[in-house]
Amino acid sequence: MPPQSTGTSAAADAQTVSPAQLEALSGEYTDTADPDTPLSFYVRNGKLVGESERDVPEELRTLSALEFGFPHSGMTFRFTLEASGHGESMIRSTGTSDVYRRTGPPVHHVFHDTSGQKR
Repeated sequence: MPPQSTGTSAAADAQTVSPAQLEALSGEYTDTADPDTPLSFYVRNGKLVGESERDVPEELRTLSALEFGFPHSGMTFRFTLEASGHGESMIRSTGTSDVYRRTGPPVHHVFHDTSGQKR
């Protein structure tokens, strides 16, 4: 009789993504249909982080070695690798079939506190 699934295989897969695998996905990815709003992904504290010039950096949850998502939304990002093992492209789960191609290293944007509080 085959072993029964405990429902933890997705969590186990998420735990097996090494820092080197995450680094291989780091980069700026650009949609050729909308080249003015590229997305950047990089590793911070052992987690993949996504940001753009319009969106503050947010840590992504690991769904698999090549798929990640925002913790508080259903949006996911699925990466493909080139032959050398580095990120080549990415597709968002927004219902469009737009493919984002890796166009360079990740860009870290500067975000200012706009809450109006003085420090």
